[in-house]
Amino acid sequence: MPAPTLHEINERRLDAEARRRGATVDETRELILQRGLAYEEQERARKQREQELAADLILLTTGMTEFRELRATAQTLQYPFTPRRSAVQEYHHLGLINKNAVATARVGSMGAFNALFTSLQAHVDTGATTLILIGTAFGVDRSTQRIGDVLIGRSVQLYDRCRAIENDGECRLEPGDNTLVHASDDKTQRFERAAKLLTDAGEIASRVSSGALLSGSVLIESVRYRDDLLARFSHVEPRVVGGEMEADGVVAVCARQRLNWILIKGVCDFADASSRGAPLEQARSIAARNAAEFVLRALAISPRPERRGV
Repeated sequence: MPAPTLHEINERRLDAEARRRGATVDETRELILQRGLAYEEQERARKQREQELAADLILLTTGMTEFRELRATAQTLQYPFTPRRSAVQEYHHLGLINKNAVATARVGSMGAFNALFTSLQAHVDTGATTLILIGTAFGVDRSTQRIGDVLIGRSVQLYDRCRAIENDGECRLEPGDNTLVHASDDKTQRFERAAKLLTDAGEIASRVSSGALLSGSVLIESVRYRDDLLARFSHVEPRVVGGEMEADGVVAVCARQRLNWILIKGVCDFADASSRGAPLEQARSIAARNAAEFVLRALAISPRPERRGV
């Protein structure tokens, strides 16, 4: 007896499904066809969403001030700022910059925890392999730094990750293990090179320096607390040049997912009560604007060509 053909097998399955449903074969065939078309439509919509969200690089901002200044800077430099939304969070796409698809996502409040969630979701939604956390930070030295200076975070010192040690009735904090994490070498070198090129060409007015950034959950408005942190981490190389509150979450995601990352922050205060008063919002705008302009102009500079035959 010859084996049944594929067509005969499918017809038998169709007949059995019709009997199970108490419907005619034609009604069952139409239902299956409709479901197949609906599935194909869903797949097309899913693939279209993936293509619309796809990005190589994500710019992570924190508060609304940082977001507004990035948007304004992008528009000034004639980059689109197209809103896109996944099932979970909103993005804005700036198109291609140096052949890299660039998008933004806003971290919002809740510091490192929200930064962790936003970073991971951005990687999942867009497939981005590089995250740049931009925005504002506090400076550490009024004599050498000023509001609006841009800081390149070569590394991050996670000062929250520490041990409380009791000695002779006194408690002191000591850094935990692996609390100094370094940004991606190629990104650090690229932005430091861009800083020199842009400064020499007079394309940016802000001063740019690089070093380590402190990162923790404390909103610091105390010179003594700030200086205690600086003393505790005086051994860090490169030296500490500022501090912020979101990097821990970004670093955790990038380490786990093996993503490239770097921090670019503008100085908006000096972690003391006097610099966090009424002028803070204006200072934050200046700092966020300078950081955003530096990042976008730096990304537009072609990477250093590879040397052949080396």
